[in-house]
Amino acid sequence: MSTGDWSFDNEVCKDFDNHVAASVPGYELIHDYVVKLSQFYTYDYCYALDIGCSTGTLINRMIDANNGRSVNFFGVDKCHEMWEKANNLVGKYGRVTIDQYNAIDWFEEYSVPLQFITCILTLQFMTYRDRKDLLRECCD
Repeated sequence: MSTGDWSFDNEVCKDFDNHVAASVPGYELIHDYVVKLSQFYTYDYCYALDIGCSTGTLINRMIDANNGRSVNFFGVDKCHEMWEKANNLVGKYGRVTIDQYNAIDWFEEYSVPLQFITCILTLQFMTYRDRKDLLRECCD
């Protein structure tokens, strides 16, 4: 299955949050539910990962919703422009690390017990083989 010629370059990154909210039915509801789930499944000093974190908006919302708890958040995105935007938004917080990696490579770099993993609208932009490898990494 081809993932097409789509790329998340600087032009896409500039207005990404508004574009995806207008283009994907229920996108804001997805974020609302993920934020609520993060409140239920995370706890002090646990590790949470957002794969394909794009601009960091979801991590930012989870940080706000889990205020008062010491959750360690990781975000990973392979696009430099998205990494930059996410880092500018949430990199200032302690216990937040935004990395520019292919998601599969992130697991080779970090060996932490993840309590909560999100991967919102990311898998469809990956090859079938990479999807399988990523999901295997998430489950190991």
